[in-house]
Amino acid sequence: MFAGTALIIYGIVYWWKGFPYPVVALLAYSAHGCFLLGGGLSLRRPETVTTLVLATVILALSAVLLTALFIIPPWPPEAIALVIAACLATFGTYLRLRRLKTR
Repeated sequence: MFAGTALIIYGIVYWWKGFPYPVVALLAYSAHGCFLLGGGLSLRRPETVTTLVLATVILALSAVLLTALFIIPPWPPEAIALVIAACLATFGTYLRLRRLKTR
């Protein structure tokens, strides 16, 4: 979780300082940071509704940001794998949340 938060903060500082391509850097660091943050939240034990809801929302945001980041073709295979992983992680966390709520 700390690595994801650090990546998001680094993207904000990069954008704030006005380095070259600030919007692309902010988008890239935020997308990858959200993926790590959502993954860390989904792995927390014991599972609570709050952490699973946050993980689902953050992983979905990561999938959207990654798609926006790699919108220009041709997509490298690593980008396709990362977007698919974010979508699958979002779906898996959502299913765990539904299972937890039905108990």
